[in-house]
Amino acid sequence: METKNCRKCGVVLMDENRAPYLSINQCICHNCVRDYARQWLARRREKLGILPKKKLTLEEHKEKQKVRRLEYRKTHPPDLARVRAYHQGIREEVIAAYGGVCANTECGETRSEILTIDHINGGGTQHRILLSGKTPSGKSRMGGSRFYSWLRKNGFPKDNFRLLCYNCNCCLGRRGSFPSPRRSVTNG
Repeated sequence: METKNCRKCGVVLMDENRAPYLSINQCICHNCVRDYARQWLARRREKLGILPKKKLTLEEHKEKQKVRRLEYRKTHPPDLARVRAYHQGIREEVIAAYGGVCANTECGETRSEILTIDHINGGGTQHRILLSGKTPSGKSRMGGSRFYSWLRKNGFPKDNFRLLCYNCNCCLGRRGSFPSPRRSVTNG
C-alpha cells in the first residue's frame, strides 16, 4: 500500500490527520483544510467589509451583557402577574406542608399572608448564607421565594423548621419568647 502525502504541506497522511470529510483520493491534511477555511473566511469578511471580532476583556464582556439585559428588559417586559402567581403558589404549598397554622399554641393564626417559616434553633441568616453565599454587601441571597423553593426541593424538612405568624416570629427573635396571650379588650 502506497503512502500519500498532503499536497499542501507534505505531511504523511494517516487516518488521524487526514480530513475525514474528504474522499480518500483528495490528499490534504486536517490542518491544511482548517488553515484554508480561515484564510477563505478572512478574504470573505474583507470583501464584505466585515471587521474581525475584537477580543473583549472580562470587564468589557460584563458591561456588554449588562447593556443587552437592559435592552431585553425594555423590549420584553416580564409578565409580573404570572411571576407573582408562581411564587405565591410555592409559598402556599410550603404553608400547607407545614400545617397552615402558627406553631405557637396560644396564637393559632391561620392567615397565610401573616405566616412565615422559622428556624427552630435560630440561625436563619447563617443557614441562608450557607445555602447561597453572600452578596458583596454581605446580605444573603436566599430569602423569600428562593428559600421556599429550597424547602420544597428538600421535601419540606420539619426537624429544623416550623410555621409561625410574623408577630410570634419577631417576638421570639427579639425577646427569646412568644408574645403574651391575647387579652380581651373591654370598653369602658
